[in-house]
Amino acid sequence: MAFYSEDIVGDIREGNDIVDVVSSYINLKKSGASHFGLCPFHREKSASFSVHSDKQMYTCFGCGASGNVYSFIMKIENYDFVEAVQHLAARINYALPEERSDYAKKAQNEKKLIYDMNVVAARFFYDNISASASLYLDKRGIHPKIRKKYGLGYASDEWHKLYNYLQKQGYSKKMILKSGLVKESEKGKIYDRFRDRIIFPIFDASNRVIAFGGRALSSESLPKYLNSPETPIFDKSKNLYSINYAKQAKLNEIILVEGYLDAISVYQAGFHNVVATLGTAIGINQAKLISKYTNTVAIAYDNDDAGITATLRAIAILSEANLKIKVVNLKTANDPDEYLKLFSPDDFAKEIETAKNHVDFQIDNIKKDFDLQKTEDKIEFTKHVSEVLAGLSQIEQDAYILQLTQTTGISQSAIKSEISRPDIPQRKPKTRTITPEQEERRGLRDAKKNIINLIANSYFVYEKLHENYTHLN
Repeated sequence: MAFYSEDIVGDIREGNDIVDVVSSYINLKKSGASHFGLCPFHREKSASFSVHSDKQMYTCFGCGASGNVYSFIMKIENYDFVEAVQHLAARINYALPEERSDYAKKAQNEKKLIYDMNVVAARFFYDNISASASLYLDKRGIHPKIRKKYGLGYASDEWHKLYNYLQKQGYSKKMILKSGLVKESEKGKIYDRFRDRIIFPIFDASNRVIAFGGRALSSESLPKYLNSPETPIFDKSKNLYSINYAKQAKLNEIILVEGYLDAISVYQAGFHNVVATLGTAIGINQAKLISKYTNTVAIAYDNDDAGITATLRAIAILSEANLKIKVVNLKTANDPDEYLKLFSPDDFAKEIETAKNHVDFQIDNIKKDFDLQKTEDKIEFTKHVSEVLAGLSQIEQDAYILQLTQTTGISQSAIKSEISRPDIPQRKPKTRTITPEQEERRGLRDAKKNIINLIANSYFVYEKLHENYTHLN
């Protein structure tokens, strides 16, 4: 594990103004000597998160979170102290001393090589855009400046064009394979993974090219969309398309769509706070990634049965990350891209502003399957809605129980009884009883954190420990 002296830690802390750092994650407004914004660590409607420029500290009067620039980065990025030092050093181009094992150095060098290779590949795809690819993008209404913004390119239908190019640039067969840009047949032949496809470079939140998506130009080519495999720098469950631009938008909500072209069309229409999943259903790590930059998500998935199913699944996942969720009405359009061809950006903005919250959406979706003029259907409808309401707070439940009573004529007490059934998953309470054993474990954990922080911030303590316990390595 790397160790950095007090001087290094101090230099990096001084080089990273806490207001600038926090502002890259949330919107801050100056008030007196402090800056205020919505806390990134818990859901709130009024700003209780205060950042003090003179003290270089932050405090949340809602959840009690507080600390300096290091603790902020550790908490929001889920980093340990060393990772936070490295992150903040990179932010100000501070050169850190190398103190890594041979294995760690090799892994880091490989990652850097793949990052560099992906940039070379992205430029190659961009420079080799074909007439057919340009015509396709023209038909989809993607403006040239947006194509450049997203680095859209083309992979030819040749089998080895990119592979040969990368080899000429000095990359080894082993590393090109590791990047996921090529594949190896059972007979050991190497060939390009992407052929005759529009190429969408995938950037991470730090604006690095981590992977690629390819859309087939020929209707005969399957699959229609093809993504890079997982590599040392790419995990599709932890990334989102266009997150680099959504992060920069610094708005109070993020628009979540399903496809690359949906995201690009929405961005082109002026909504820069849009992200898309990477060819699979959204997962909890992606939900947590979104929660770093906002507490509200507007889902704008496809308007068909599959899209509705995906929306319901997304609601469940996003709820786990304590995000406020609403669902955009696309009217007669199949997806956001088509909506923006049929209607204006102003119309889309109104749809986002008036979007239903996720509970209303789920209730309306259930209602479609029942005839509420029939007693039997009223009962079944109420049972299904009760499962949705069981996941809400007591206040939210009361509001919807009243509505449900008015809709069905079923009494509030009967609905409350249905919601409380033991076989219906209940909302997890925000507070819980702590047993003596748990309290002891919590104390030990806090003590360990304090010791680690002491070691990390005190060169004298580190030297003493290193001197006495080196034999334990």
